[in-house]
Amino acid sequence: MFTKLLVINFMIKLYAQKNIFTLIKEKYGQSAIKLARLIEKYRSKVDKIKYDIKFLLTCKRNNLTPTFAKPRFSIKVSRYTRNRITRTILQQELQNKHKKLKQLKERLDSEIDELKDTVGFITFCTFNKITFKTLSRKRKQWKTTHEKKLSKLFETANPPISNNCPKNMIHNLSSKTLSMEEEVHLSFGLDHPIPTKLNKNSIKTEFEGYFYQLNKELSHLPTSEISELKSKLRRHCENYHNIKPDMQVHHHLRNLSKDKDIAILKQDKGRGAVILDKSKYTEKCLSHLNTPNFIKLPHDVTKATEEKVQKALFKIKKYIGKESYNEIYPSGSNPGKFYGTAKIHKVNLNDNNVVDNLPLRPIISNIGTATHKTAQYLSKLLSPLAKSRYTIDSSKQFVGQIKEIVLPDHFEMISFDVVSLFTNVPLDFTIELVLKKLYIEKLIITKIPKINMKELLYLCTKTVPFSFDNNLYMQVEGVAMGSPLGPLLANVFMCELESTIIPKLADEIFIWRRYVDDTFAIIKTNMQDKILEELNNFHQNLQFTYEKEKDKTISFLDVKIMRDKENGSTLNTAIYRKSTHTNIYINWNSHSPTSWKIGTIKTLVKRAFDIVSTKKHLEEELKFLLHTFSDLNQYPKQLVESIISQER
Repeated sequence: MFTKLLVINFMIKLYAQKNIFTLIKEKYGQSAIKLARLIEKYRSKVDKIKYDIKFLLTCKRNNLTPTFAKPRFSIKVSRYTRNRITRTILQQELQNKHKKLKQLKERLDSEIDELKDTVGFITFCTFNKITFKTLSRKRKQWKTTHEKKLSKLFETANPPISNNCPKNMIHNLSSKTLSMEEEVHLSFGLDHPIPTKLNKNSIKTEFEGYFYQLNKELSHLPTSEISELKSKLRRHCENYHNIKPDMQVHHHLRNLSKDKDIAILKQDKGRGAVILDKSKYTEKCLSHLNTPNFIKLPHDVTKATEEKVQKALFKIKKYIGKESYNEIYPSGSNPGKFYGTAKIHKVNLNDNNVVDNLPLRPIISNIGTATHKTAQYLSKLLSPLAKSRYTIDSSKQFVGQIKEIVLPDHFEMISFDVVSLFTNVPLDFTIELVLKKLYIEKLIITKIPKINMKELLYLCTKTVPFSFDNNLYMQVEGVAMGSPLGPLLANVFMCELESTIIPKLADEIFIWRRYVDDTFAIIKTNMQDKILEELNNFHQNLQFTYEKEKDKTISFLDVKIMRDKENGSTLNTAIYRKSTHTNIYINWNSHSPTSWKIGTIKTLVKRAFDIVSTKKHLEEELKFLLHTFSDLNQYPKQLVESIISQER
């Protein structure tokens, strides 16, 4: 057998030295040579189509658009519509290629069977060897051609990084020099979604866990509807494992996060990033923590705090019900996390001492702490105590209240601000206020006894350990930003101040509207010092500042209030943005859900219609939004225009 194989191999090599097509023609005639040429042609076409299919699939997976799939329009078409048409063309071309490949393979198999019957075994093997050798050279050519095409398409789809990021997005106040790539990646904002490599099985496991929790809220639905909903949600979740992560972006951001010499901070009241030297950031944070409002702990008291909360909750279990008790019962708690956000709007960036003058807003994240869920429960229960006739909930409500106002003569607009309200709220005083309103004034009816309520409030405000720079601390005065009870207690304290002070100043104050620590007021001209003195004397912890109207204009929250040019006693309103506002929102090309992106535009467009009172300012705002989203955030221009048209 082995000898026969050697002989066959020798004969094939011998025949291969001759022109195989001449040999077939001489030995088997003209019909055989036509058959051989046809097989060679079909084989070449089959291989070429296979390479074409591979090229098209690569384009499809990476959202690349080959030249033939680029539609030309005589009218303006949105990017979304263009992409859909491109994908349809690409899919149709793939289907055509697969169909043609199947037909060619059937013909090829038929012709090969006929040639085998016509020529001898050795001749056929020799023919195969020569034609495959020719095909090998062609394959290299096709592969090179496709690689060049793909390279150009990738360059077009992902142009080289250029330093065209918004200048007000990144404030590098550190000694580190950022590379161009690092600046561009940070310019999208610290909350810009970046896809990571996901394991399909991990997605399934996490989905089952989340749906188990969701299932409690769906118990009223029929089993069939729950199953259908689960299937739909699972399919959507599993789609995310196919998203390919950009390893270049991960590489640059990972290097930044591992740099121990810098701290990357979120900009306070904005989406920008502020970079400080780590030593300077630590120094600024410690300047907050080394005040009497905080104490440094010699050891970790997290477990002890958790046990105290568990015992306190057990005492009120019969008053709040088993379900609420189980939801807020703490287990496996961790210390909170202290960090600061940079108040970049409070400093002059051209100042030589900008780093030293930059204030931080201290925040203590309570998520995962022993008291977090309990604080959420109490915040919801006590929320009615945080409102009064002077408070507002939104800019829309504020505009609705002042649009009909007619300013009396000799009155002016002014804004008051409390310096560091949260950290200066007197805790003991405010907790007693809450108890008074609950159990004496009975503004809220609750079954929880007073002694237990007081214990819970103290546990949630004065016994929460948190970490910073490998040390543990505890806040003993003031309330923490990051705690669910923070805004509530701050508002309760401010409501008490207002109910005590404002009625005394009825002759001096025409309007007083407050949102947390910011207040808009209309007062008698030049009476600001008297009012300021009364406010500052209410409690030793509080210090107010004020800002008077300038050029008949003042800002409050995101509203610009202007005296009417023709009638100075009526007010007009427009959108106000701080000078440090970046105008950067969720980028259209980010991996965030499309509903979030469209919702962002709709929200800002609706805000314009709710707040802006004159046609001129409204048109200016809508034009500004169109530019912001289409030019700065890469949204399809027609999409933004259509949303604006819908709101009109």
